[in-house]
Amino acid sequence: ERWAIKSEPVQPVATAEIESRATSVYNLDEALVLMDGDHELLGQLAASFCENAPVLLENLKAGITRRDAKAVTISAHTLKGSARIFAASETVAATLEIEAAAKDLNWSKIEIAGTGLEKELARLMSELGKLAVVNT
Repeated sequence: ERWAIKSEPVQPVATAEIESRATSVYNLDEALVLMDGDHELLGQLAASFCENAPVLLENLKAGITRRDAKAVTISAHTLKGSARIFAASETVAATLEIEAAAKDLNWSKIEIAGTGLEKELARLMSELGKLAVVNT
């Protein structure tokens, strides 16, 4: 039933609520559209992201250390998909940069982009942690 297409329109979220819970780090409106307006589901996914992203980041770092382009690409790709749920454009951009550099085996660019991704993930997890608490 959760996945059934609903005929009623998604209720808009109050602007003050969006401004208090979202920053430029992610887009609450876009994320809620993907969740069919389900705040609880979005909160659960935010909590899951905050739990799993650090593991994926560590896998990415280990891949960089080992010069394992496949491991780097898999970790970046998984993080990208997860960040897209929240319309986290800067995090997605950083993962795309890593994927492209890994394809070219450009390790210096991967390392620089990896540092940027780590910073973006920290910002994103900080904001999503608040979202998870509000909606669960």
